[in-house]
Amino acid sequence: MPESLKMIIKNLFSSGLESGNFVVNSDPVHQAWCAIEQQRRVNPIAEPSLYNEIIQPENPIVIAFGTPPGSFDGQEGLVSSKDFAHFEFLCNKSNPVFCINEAAIKLFQSHYSDLLVLKNKLVENSKSKTPPLIIITGQSVGGSVATLFTLWLLEDLNLSKTKPPLCITFGSPLVGDEQLRKCVLEFSAWKSCFLHIVSDQDHTPKIFMSRNTTGAYKPFGTFLLCSASGCACSEDPDFISEQFVPTNSHSAQTQDPNLGFSYGQILEDLKRKALCNVFKSIGGGGGGKEVHFKIA
Repeated sequence: MPESLKMIIKNLFSSGLESGNFVVNSDPVHQAWCAIEQQRRVNPIAEPSLYNEIIQPENPIVIAFGTPPGSFDGQEGLVSSKDFAHFEFLCNKSNPVFCINEAAIKLFQSHYSDLLVLKNKLVENSKSKTPPLIIITGQSVGGSVATLFTLWLLEDLNLSKTKPPLCITFGSPLVGDEQLRKCVLEFSAWKSCFLHIVSDQDHTPKIFMSRNTTGAYKPFGTFLLCSASGCACSEDPDFISEQFVPTNSHSAQTQDPNLGFSYGQILEDLKRKALCNVFKSIGGGGGGKEVHFKIA
């Protein structure tokens, strides 16, 4: 790796290490992953229902989206928002049209009726005196659909009177292009609603990044980038996009995107490392370890 690139990565991560350690220790992240594991046990093929709803007293409502088999087949391209009226509210004069990942939007469309019922239910719940936190999560393409659903839900939520939903995805491909990113950024209160967790050992997030589309996809939200040496948060779209460049490694070719990468152990390891760093700081153990993030 060139020294100049090393310095860029070091500078980017130096501001994100502390927030990364905070995020990995947060309850919503672990609640989201537990919901995904439960969704797999209850409905492993995500059919006929695409999602699993978990409601417990005095706890957040967690909606976990699954990934049906075949969700990736020949659908790595981008399609115009003109073909999908449900997201017209995101458009503006500067960006009258944007593009969305084909696999994610088709999965969304095929379950539209059920998702509309869920959306209306969550909007009504948000109007209660003490509305619960809503966590919307998913892995792989299920996470991409979770992102689209969260955007759709945000349109009808009054954030001055209710808690904003939190969308947490694991190893999910990017959902749209630069125009979509700009449209989302027009809603300043929405930026903090999206947390995307990606491991450098998970190749599924790169599955749509072919030579023809690498430059077209752009991220939005906060990304928690995880590696064996630790984790860090970043919101820089160009730096994040670099992490999604596809490779030809053997593990990348053999990983089944429909099965999903296991983030449970990664989260536990990172949580333990974060706590160790805290104890070292208290004991005067010196500075933290430099984090390297590079997708194999």
